[in-house]
Amino acid sequence: MIVNIYKKFFYFLLILTAYSMGYSVSLGREPLTQDELVALITTAQIGAVSTDQVVKIINQRGLGFPVKELFILELRERKAKDSIINAIQSQRIPRHEDLSGNIWRPKVEPRNIASGGSRLATIKLPNRMNWSDFLNLVRSKAMEYTENLPNFICTQITQRFLRRLPKKGWIRADNFVAELTYYDQTEHYKLLSVANRAAKNDATLESLGGTFSTGEFGSTLHYLFDLKTKAVFRLEGVEENKDNTTVRIGFKVPLDSSKRLIIFKSKDGEQSVVTGYRGRCWIDSASLQVVRIKEKAFKIPSDFPITRSEGGTVYDEVEIAGLKYWLPVRAEVLLENGSAKLHTKNVIEFKRYRKFGSDVKFLPD
Repeated sequence: MIVNIYKKFFYFLLILTAYSMGYSVSLGREPLTQDELVALITTAQIGAVSTDQVVKIINQRGLGFPVKELFILELRERKAKDSIINAIQSQRIPRHEDLSGNIWRPKVEPRNIASGGSRLATIKLPNRMNWSDFLNLVRSKAMEYTENLPNFICTQITQRFLRRLPKKGWIRADNFVAELTYYDQTEHYKLLSVANRAAKNDATLESLGGTFSTGEFGSTLHYLFDLKTKAVFRLEGVEENKDNTTVRIGFKVPLDSSKRLIIFKSKDGEQSVVTGYRGRCWIDSASLQVVRIKEKAFKIPSDFPITRSEGGTVYDEVEIAGLKYWLPVRAEVLLENGSAKLHTKNVIEFKRYRKFGSDVKFLPD
């Protein structure tokens, strides 16, 4: 099958990566990155390197990133050996003060604003006079967003929480890990695990039950800035985001032109409703890329079980095959079931972006 051909090709690349990493040990290279470590573990699983060699490389080179519980969870789902996980945990960088009294923070590299192309010319911050021109530039950028994305694969880790009203405090319900393939401007999901257990071969997001979301890779931006949506935008101000300047824009989408769909499933069947929504988005002033968006439904019908629906997505620069693209790195979805007095919240992280071979055809299940 073509899918198997792709896997062999991908593993071959990983073997080359592992070879280069093994050679680099004697050269005293920098600590391992997350991508290098995942590639190394994968090559060990297919027998290209031994588990002992992986442990040796981890111990000699160390790790150049803080190891979070989500990362350990993902490695366990990938069936990494206990000895490798133990070696990783022994290299964990403490999140407290070091001996010098300084607080450890990840190294921040200079930003290289790009989206598969060159840096745009400096844009004058909008005011009442040039607001319309600025909005048109942002709209054009958003409408071209998915066209400029490559075919890629990433790992989506979703943690699901709930709380009963009026009690405060979230309780972790479960989690699931999925491999997301973005091919030909369409998202495809393969469920890897649910609640720390391997998923069934025929399991899908729809079969999970509970809350899940899709569409973070472009459709949200496309629908919002499409002229047919008839969204009303307003300039709210300028904010500093990390080390760059962002422009905050408020928006409102009326019901009659909205495509925001809420689906509620229960033992009695499925109900759905389309709602209007409002929110804010933050625009990077240099690239004109939306770097954050928050939105909330309004005027949900009173007889619909879901009485509150809101969410948000954060975008950042991600490197794929040597080029940088603005892609989602985190998203949240919050729903309230009024009759059951129940809140649900999904916290989603997108990890390990890598190129999906252009010479491979994706065959849906």
